[in-house]
Amino acid sequence: MSPMQKMKIFISSVQSEFAEERRTLKDFIQGNVLLRKFFTVFVFEDTPAEDRHPDSVYLREVDSCTIYLGLFGARYGRVNDESFSATHLELKEATKLNKARGGFLLTFKRKSNMTPQVTQQVPSKMAVHDRTELSSFQNRLIL
Repeated sequence: MSPMQKMKIFISSVQSEFAEERRTLKDFIQGNVLLRKFFTVFVFEDTPAEDRHPDSVYLREVDSCTIYLGLFGARYGRVNDESFSATHLELKEATKLNKARGGFLLTFKRKSNMTPQVTQQVPSKMAVHDRTELSSFQNRLIL
């Protein structure tokens, strides 16, 4: 009998926004005796610097994952030449490949000395239908 292959969870978010949450999730899953028998976790921070473009690295990881888990907050992230953030591209790729997907719209109170940010920070050059797609996705998470 061959050992069961572990399912790979791809945790996606704007790195600068939820770095601590991503690490906490990974540490929890890998630290839990039962969960680590069934799951491995990918977070981009663990990827060594490579000569390849980061887009190809994270899209390859989405392709090889079993489960996509998105953490969405106030930041959209830096956009590429097609006006999509890495997080948005990861979600689109997971959807295209029909991966099991889950997402969390995370909100929190900001410290009083910080400038309030809108729920989504979508670049103005992004196409209207894509802004609508992101808003629609966020609204489905709230309901």
